[in-house]
Amino acid sequence: MTILAPLSQGLLELDEENIEEYEKLKQGISENQDLMNILSQGSMLVPQNVEEIENIKLINNIIKFDKSSLNLTIAPTLECNFACTYCYEKGKRYNTMNEETIEAIVKYVEEKATDIQNLSICWYGGEPLIQLPIIETLTEKFKKICGADIKYNAIMVTNGYLLDVEKARKLKELSVDTLQITLDGTKEIHDKRRFLVDKSGTFDEIINNVKECCEVINISIRINLDKSNSNQSIQLLDLLEDPKLKNKVSFYVAQVDDINNTCSNTSCLNDSEFSQVEIEFYKKAWERGLYRFSFPSFNACFCGAITFNNYVIDPLGDLYKCWNTIGYKEMNVGNVFDGIKMNENLTRWINYNQYNSKCSGCNVFPICNGGCPYHSLTAGENKCRSFKYNHTDIIDLFYQQKKNDKK
Repeated sequence: MTILAPLSQGLLELDEENIEEYEKLKQGISENQDLMNILSQGSMLVPQNVEEIENIKLINNIIKFDKSSLNLTIAPTLECNFACTYCYEKGKRYNTMNEETIEAIVKYVEEKATDIQNLSICWYGGEPLIQLPIIETLTEKFKKICGADIKYNAIMVTNGYLLDVEKARKLKELSVDTLQITLDGTKEIHDKRRFLVDKSGTFDEIINNVKECCEVINISIRINLDKSNSNQSIQLLDLLEDPKLKNKVSFYVAQVDDINNTCSNTSCLNDSEFSQVEIEFYKKAWERGLYRFSFPSFNACFCGAITFNNYVIDPLGDLYKCWNTIGYKEMNVGNVFDGIKMNENLTRWINYNQYNSKCSGCNVFPICNGGCPYHSLTAGENKCRSFKYNHTDIIDLFYQQKKNDKK
């Protein structure tokens, strides 16, 4: 049996004898001092006067109101060359950024730069590669603002269809460190879900682009799963074993969420169902030498939407707190022309409170931190992360992995 202390990241393996003592200790019918000392060393047993939830609140608040970093997700356009079945942005006007908005964003960053030490950008869309010249213009101006005193870094979320070696090299020059590219399974499955506006398939082109560019720039493959493709997800591991991809790209599986009624066209997995699909996928990937389990850790203020210095900017210059609300003007919290508005939208995000009785009493709360704030604020209930349901398997496999490393 392997146990984890989420807040301290303490990890302990118990033999059969100590498992029995551990269960007695939890019930208050054991005073095994040796075991209590070991549990205390790993912060799995804490003094009665220590309020761990209060400590978590303090750490979260420090991060939430920290002004040393400015994190911006910028969509130079909401135009896209794809017509995915579960697109979160259907029904919105596909605007593209103009010169006036570009200059206003630069001015906005200049004003913020007096207080920051880090500027982090995520290029988003739509499909950001459609407007690479805008990204180039903004990056050059951002880096000039940062100079030698402010650390600059960037990533990009792209469908990968327009990617080529020349663009990959250009993105590296623009300090884009990592590209997130989505696959939805093997060719047959992917092309039914992620196709061009004219219904043409995209799988072959994306894979070819990833193979050509993965040694030029870091690529992370996101695999979206729901009930229609989860049974075939393991087959994608055959592709990831290709010598041109194996250990050259990172990857992870993600749950298709019912955001903006996306599940009207597909059938979403619930959290428990996804957790089982997820652990089975990672276990098979680990057995093939394609994946390493990371240590489950305390995830302080994990969502940028509830932090004060984190915003999403759409092509019109409107500011939002969450990717899921971009383009819905009634959900903005201001714009780059007039600045942040202390409106109802902003106060709902910044005052978000995950410390309810359901979550703060959960044994994985320090890792989950209440789940996705967007779901909580829109649905009125917390959305549990998959780790709540598969954490025992993940911890055991991580421990087994560490033991194998020592052989």
